[in-house]
Amino acid sequence: IRDSARARYFDLYDLAPIGYFTVSEKGLIQEANLTAARLLGIGKPLLVKKPFTRFIHSEDQDVYYHHRQRLWQSLAPQVCEVRILNRNGDPFWARLESMVSREGLDGATGPLGRPADANAAAMAASSAAYAASTPIT
Repeated sequence: IRDSARARYFDLYDLAPIGYFTVSEKGLIQEANLTAARLLGIGKPLLVKKPFTRFIHSEDQDVYYHHRQRLWQSLAPQVCEVRILNRNGDPFWARLESMVSREGLDGATGPLGRPADANAAAMAASSAAYAASTPIT
């Protein structure tokens, strides 16, 4: 049963139509799903351990910084909109919905038995997927 639950979790996360990133408290990408990798034009393995801020447009760095500050101060879900840069440096607008996981707070492990996610940022696929094919001018 545990293996089927892991497979189901993997399928729900990895195959979701929304781009998901799992980001550590230090801001490093721990995990990304296929949609997130496709939106950025970068293979999933190449995203791991990269700073998430590397993909935030320079003019939106402060927005993302304050977003994370509010997240960690309040421990409540936060939402912001920033421009994300794909592999070619083309920006697209994305809505980030972030939350601190319970596991991230108490040091427990997540469903796959590794250190749990501290922060998950979801990019809304409906707007991001369209925007990814239409660079901002």
